Amino acid sequence: MTKKASLILSMVALFIISSGMIYINVDMESTYAQLNVRIEKDSEDVWRVRDLNGNNRGTLNAASNDQVQWQNRSEGEVIFTFAEDVVEYFEFSGNLFEDGRSQVVGANENLRVTIKEDAPRGELIYEVFVISERKFVQGSSAPRMIIQ
Repeated sequence: MTKKASLILSMVALFIISSGMIYINVDMESTYAQLNVRIEKDSEDVWRVRDLNGNNRGTLNAASNDQVQWQNRSEGEVIFTFAEDVVEYFEFSGNLFEDGRSQVVGANENLRVTIKEDAPRGELIYEVFVISERKFVQGSSAPRMIIQ
């Protein structure tokens, strides 16, 4: 009889959960997105910011506490240069952005930042220069981040 009772209770619980009678409350302020993009060359010999599916991501939409990771897919170094002082926008580890705006990223290395809770809202333009190719990364315009 105990096995039957536990089976019935399990089935009732499964029914209640699947029918939406139990709600899981999530604190939305503690949630964040992980944005992973790559700096890579397309078939037309143009360097672009692309997502992991190969789609152009010249514009990244981000919010407070989101983590952004750019992966350098070139065979050499790239230089990221932001239009504003990144200390106002990002949290990061190590000795990154020593001049406040630019960072060199080696071949097949990553640049990781977290959007600050109090980061200014709006557009943050940045450039990525592929040193070995002597070319800037481009999309339909200069890469940019929209912080919401």
